[in-house]
Amino acid sequence: MDLLMIFGFFTVPIGLVISAVAIFKLKGIGWRLAAAVPLIAVAAYFVFVLIPDWQRDPTSHNLFPFEIGMHFWLTFPYALALLFAHRAIRQAQGSPQAPVAPRR
Repeated sequence: MDLLMIFGFFTVPIGLVISAVAIFKLKGIGWRLAAAVPLIAVAAYFVFVLIPDWQRDPTSHNLFPFEIGMHFWLTFPYALALLFAHRAIRQAQGSPQAPVAPRR
């Protein structure tokens, strides 16, 4: 089994969850659209590739979770890069962070 496929098998769900949460947590339409890119890509793959192939031959794509892992393994690094870029830009602009409780 290819190491990239194993990596993708575990990181795709994590990346998609991070992207879904980021859609609701990030402020600004541009950041939200950027966070939605992985979700849109996976949905488009299902709609335009998997479902039509399944309609032609139900036994095709029996290993589709591995296909998803191979094609979309970049969702996790993309989501992390997006969050780090958002944080860096907010800090550079001087946006206030969440208040920190004082130490006693």
